[in-house]
Amino acid sequence: MLDLLKKEPLTGPEFFALLNLRGRLRLEIAGMNGRGQTAYAQAKRLLKLKGNREKVLAQLCEIIEQRQLQMAAVREDSKLSQEAVS
Repeated sequence: MLDLLKKEPLTGPEFFALLNLRGRLRLEIAGMNGRGQTAYAQAKRLLKLKGNREKVLAQLCEIIEQRQLQMAAVREDSKLSQEAVS
């Protein structure tokens, strides 16, 4: 599926997949059940996370926060390079 642990910044669809996974996991923790593979199982498989649902959610939120900071830094760098060219 997606390689969500790669070092370079995530693209829009990859980042959205992380946000979607976080939302689905929150719903599972609240008691909502769906069909197919659980978000908990997907998060553990895709991101190699360990722990119960709450711990996996906390780790997932930390990954999302790190990626948001990384994406903001890339945007800032590209903005500065565009200003330098102008």
